[in-house]
Amino acid sequence: MIKIILIFTILLPQLLFAEPITFSKAKKLLPNVYRGMEQSIYCGCNYSYQGKKLIPDLNSCGYQVRKEEKRANRIEWEHIVPAENFGRSRVCWHKREQFPKCKKSNGKLLSGRKCCNKIDPEFKAVAGNLHNLAPAIGEVNGNRSNYRFAQLPFKAYQYGQC
Repeated sequence: MIKIILIFTILLPQLLFAEPITFSKAKKLLPNVYRGMEQSIYCGCNYSYQGKKLIPDLNSCGYQVRKEEKRANRIEWEHIVPAENFGRSRVCWHKREQFPKCKKSNGKLLSGRKCCNKIDPEFKAVAGNLHNLAPAIGEVNGNRSNYRFAQLPFKAYQYGQC
């Protein structure tokens, strides 16, 4: 019993005051979260681990590359609710010029997403929320862009069986 109390005394403050998980930290944690459930979200393609890389088995789901072979052959972490949806209402997204950290050395502004990721702790916490991230074939992730989850801006079966 004393050991349990001691463990909680040490761990509880760390849990209460822990830093939120950022998107880059989430991408490192998620392969372990999904271990044993290696299937992409949209197409149901199996994927495997090659070191730190996640490689889809495109034949397992009848996937056919549309245009981007390099992205089609990797798993990316897809935001179910796109980052634009929770970022566009933030000041750092649409008034980037107000923040010196959002200006590059050549005077150009960072994108809204990059600016918010750099300066807004709340945006970083939402972007790294493990419940909002799922493994997806990179090409599909890119084509989905910031469309809502139910919208299909492309023909059905544009990726073979997927």
